[in-house]
Amino acid sequence: MQTWGNEPKALWDSLQRTPGRFALIVGDLPHSTLDFLSSQWDTPITNAGHLLTVADENGWKTPEDSLRGSRLLTGFDVLFWPTVMVDPLRLLRTLAAHQPVVAEWPGRIADGRATYSSPGRPDYYDNPIPKGIVVLHPLTATFPDELPYQVERIS
Repeated sequence: MQTWGNEPKALWDSLQRTPGRFALIVGDLPHSTLDFLSSQWDTPITNAGHLLTVADENGWKTPEDSLRGSRLLTGFDVLFWPTVMVDPLRLLRTLAAHQPVVAEWPGRIADGRATYSSPGRPDYYDNPIPKGIVVLHPLTATFPDELPYQVERIS
């Protein structure tokens, strides 16, 4: 019995309608939400950290080139390494210009800001969340017909 209504499809359609809009999963159990969306949308989960740290047989690629075509992303911690020098939110917006993207955010989202690590550390990140972004907060579903996330829209 699956009665999530139209929510998983509505989320996908919402992201697809506005190029550059993406969703971030933040909180406890983010991978369970990725697993759910992967099964609903029949799309694989891409581990960005693995993809970006393993040599490509065709030579060096930018993070954008490596991740283009991926819809569900996890393992974003590597993007905060000072040697990588990539703004994760900007990268997600660029990727989402081509197709909807949902990423597991490894830090915090609060007060309209996306943060990672702690002030003073070389991997510290603190930037405003762009308007129109969707934040998914994982929930523990007690029954199989309950959605495993709550939607927050940043306006």
